[in-house]
This record gives sequence, C-alpha cells and structure tokens, in this order.
Amino acid sequence: MELIDLLEELTSFPAETEWIEFKMGKGSITDVQIDRVQKQLEITDHAASELRKKRLIEGRKPNFFVGAQISQTTGQKAEYSRNKGLDKQYYLDFILQAISQHGSMNRKDIDNLLWNKLPEIINDKQKKNMITNLISELRINDKIVNAGTDKNSVWILKI
Repeated sequence: MELIDLLEELTSFPAETEWIEFKMGKGSITDVQIDRVQKQLEITDHAASELRKKRLIEGRKPNFFVGAQISQTTGQKAEYSRNKGLDKQYYLDFILQAISQHGSMNRKDIDNLLWNKLPEIINDKQKKNMITNLISELRINDKIVNAGTDKNSVWILKI
C-alpha cells in the first residue's frame, strides 16, 4: 500500500477519531504531521513552516502544539490554553500584585507563585529562564528593585 493510499484511508475516518480532514494536494502537509505534533514527536522544518502558515500549529521548535482551530475541533480546549500560556502582562502584573501584598518576595517565592501558571509545554529550565526574564523586565522598567544581594535577592516595589 502506498503512502498516499494510507493517508487517504486515514482522512476517511469520522471526525470523532481526532483525525482532522484537510485537502490533500501534491506535496501538502497532512494529518500525519498534525498527529505527530499532538503526540509531541519531531516534525520537519518544512512541515512546521507549512502548518504555521495555515495556523494549524503554534509554539517553538521542538515544543509545537496544535493550534486553536484544531484544539476546538478535537475537544482539547483546556490543553491548548495550558500550552499557550497567558499573556506576559498577566505574569508581570501577578508578580507586582504579590510583591505589593507581601511587601517583598524572594526568587523562590516568585518561582512558587508562577510555576504552575506557566505553559505546560515548556520544561523546568525554560520556566526558570522565563521567570528570570520577567523579573529582569520589571527591574529594567523601574517597577521593582533588589533589596537583597545578587545571590539572595529580595524584590520590593520601587518607590
């Protein structure tokens, strides 16, 4: 059985099977690539580019996830939202609000505050870097200052 026959057979499944039907043309990206994204398997750069153009996937390599259209069709809305994460401004405001409520926060406090709210698709190292970048942005924009040391930072609102 040729690959194109197999793909045509796969696209004939009912919509309930989580396969999304797309028009298949010569050299087109198919359901197989989207299935690989759903299973968090690697896809080619060309496939990623084509799927991005069609807004079928989002994220950065290698952490692609299916786009909003597919997640709505397949009933994976919550998973999409957890992978997408929240707007950066939400995280910045959340840090500022917490520091305002408590007077100060150290890095561990900020990590605990944000850790479960960050996108699930990113690993622990990426989460740590993201929090570092958020703190740096607040510091650079004169919203917070470090009242502690470099090693034991204690962040307070800048007056």
